[in-house]
Amino acid sequence: MDKILLFLAICVSICVACKSDSKAEPIEHSEESVAVDSSIYELRTYYAAEGRLDDLVSRFRDHTVDLFNKHGMENVGYWTNTSVNNELIYLLKHKSITAKDQSWSAFVNDPAWIEARDASEANGKLIDSIHSQLLVLTDYSNELTYPVLTENVFELRTYYTHEGKLEKLHDRFAKHTMGIFDRLDMKNVGYWHLHPSEAGADHTMVYIIRHSSADQVKANWATFIEDPEWKKVYAEYTADGKLVESIDSKVLAPTDFSAIQ
Repeated sequence: MDKILLFLAICVSICVACKSDSKAEPIEHSEESVAVDSSIYELRTYYAAEGRLDDLVSRFRDHTVDLFNKHGMENVGYWTNTSVNNELIYLLKHKSITAKDQSWSAFVNDPAWIEARDASEANGKLIDSIHSQLLVLTDYSNELTYPVLTENVFELRTYYTHEGKLEKLHDRFAKHTMGIFDRLDMKNVGYWHLHPSEAGADHTMVYIIRHSSADQVKANWATFIEDPEWKKVYAEYTADGKLVESIDSKVLAPTDFSAIQ
């Protein structure tokens, strides 16, 4: 009898424990623990004050680039726009949105930056305005590498699609356009879509390609649009309407301190 009572007591204890566990709070997982790759890119365009582009470039060369690196920002590429005399365009890589915010906060409060900024602006401001976009590398893009090549003319292209056509455009690039570019010696550098927090994220695509020379840019595109494979692909993908509404293109020259040359 005592053994039976002992057995029943143990069973009751187990049931109470199970009931108590069922009310326990679930284990929370941070975003960092579940994210596969939360890295982002930041594309920034600085519009220099009149006559101050060279001074702005010098400040980046002598101070800013090293300070970015100090505060955990990866310097990817720095270029000037060959068609105007007031644009410095650069690309940074951050480990995450949070890391970006922390890095910029540390940078703007760094005494070394404050000293460099004030000294460079002793005769007036260097920058009229800044445009910044957060980008996410597409899953079909090449991993960015930093070879030093003689083909050092770059083209930054932004495509604005018709409503609902962005994914189809990415599909066309992934399956066809990149391969045609490569065959025609238009080197793929990187492909991005806008971070969801950016205005226009549902209809904007950004990419960079490389050309052998400035003279070759127009020639490459003329060859591309007449390419039989491209004509076939274009017809297939636009059978139910055009994908792209407008395109912005900038031909870029790398600065001497750019990681991508």
